[in-house]
Amino acid sequence: MLLLLKSQKTINGNSNIYFLKISSKDKSKTELYDLLDLETTYNLSKGDVINLRNKSYSANLEEDFKTFYFEIVGRMFISDDDNENNGGVMTLVIEPYFVK
Repeated sequence: MLLLLKSQKTINGNSNIYFLKISSKDKSKTELYDLLDLETTYNLSKGDVINLRNKSYSANLEEDFKTFYFEIVGRMFISDDDNENNGGVMTLVIEPYFVK
């Protein structure tokens, strides 16, 4: 199964930037979604479902994953020496979610 991974960084204490990345054996899919990002003031967490319906990539997501809904199924905190990532980076693991 393909997993969509994203990292979070708080900017000026106001919003979170989530950088989306697909981890896939198919390198072309990994490269296709490598530049996606999502800015929100909402703190996404395990159990949340994201509807990625951005016109620039939703058709591809629906073709590749048969959905553009993804559920956050796990969280991993990455401690890092880089001052730019003050406080570390939270990586969320997302799987395709099928609305019932």
